[in-house]
Amino acid sequence: MAKSFQIGEIAKIFNIPQSTLRYYDQIGLFRPNHSDPESHYRYYTTEQFVLLDTILFLRKLGIPVGHIQKHMATRSLENTRMLFQKQLEKVKSEIHTLESAAKKLEQKIATMTVGQQLYRDQTMKVQMFPKRPISLIYIDPLLDIWDSLDLYIRELGKTLPPNHQGFFSGDIGMLLKKESLIEDKIDQSVYSGVFYLYDYEDENISTDTYLPEGDYACMTHTGSYDSMIPTYKELLRQIRSNGYVVNGDAIELALIDEMTVQNSDDFVTVIQVPVQIKP
Repeated sequence: MAKSFQIGEIAKIFNIPQSTLRYYDQIGLFRPNHSDPESHYRYYTTEQFVLLDTILFLRKLGIPVGHIQKHMATRSLENTRMLFQKQLEKVKSEIHTLESAAKKLEQKIATMTVGQQLYRDQTMKVQMFPKRPISLIYIDPLLDIWDSLDLYIRELGKTLPPNHQGFFSGDIGMLLKKESLIEDKIDQSVYSGVFYLYDYEDENISTDTYLPEGDYACMTHTGSYDSMIPTYKELLRQIRSNGYVVNGDAIELALIDEMTVQNSDDFVTVIQVPVQIKP
């Protein structure tokens, strides 16, 4: 004769809360085997252990209770195989999502680290960049970019794949027209575009637009966006004094911004100006 157990004993044997057993009883997934006619206590038996083991195993695989309940009522070799195959596909998808999230976190940590290293560094560095994939929207230079930037970013989001993870520091850049880069009169109102910078390893790249390949004179601006003109002037001065000329629109790429810090004095923006040796 099979040995009988009350709910508390089963909970201890299987190391699960009594509330879980009560819930399974309530929905008809796993119920006590019988009741004592005198005490009215309800009892489980050892013959039910394999059933509960199966349920707990499926739950640990992440299979929803409703699916388990349906499976337990119609289980067969083929149904079990199909159940596991569907769950395997779901788990693989979740793993892929988590791996993408981990990669994005690593990228953002790296971006913040670079921003911290460049904090208040106004040394000009000439760096060669390959063409960089972007999603770009052009803007009307007659509009006040700062009043409309958030709206442009929302429009930019519509150009990206549905599974795009969203924006954070280091993702958004702006293009300042070459004609605005006059050393003694920087016109910071004439922006020509707002863009999203794809990571080279981003599997969701869907664009035929790129920042041009070439040499860029780079300088860091630390502080709010409306205080960038002195940094532009210093960068242009160093470009000229080192024998270069500007040959394209400037790029502004925020490494540390209001998504990362509260104080705009701690914003870190990299200015990249395409240059060539003066003929």
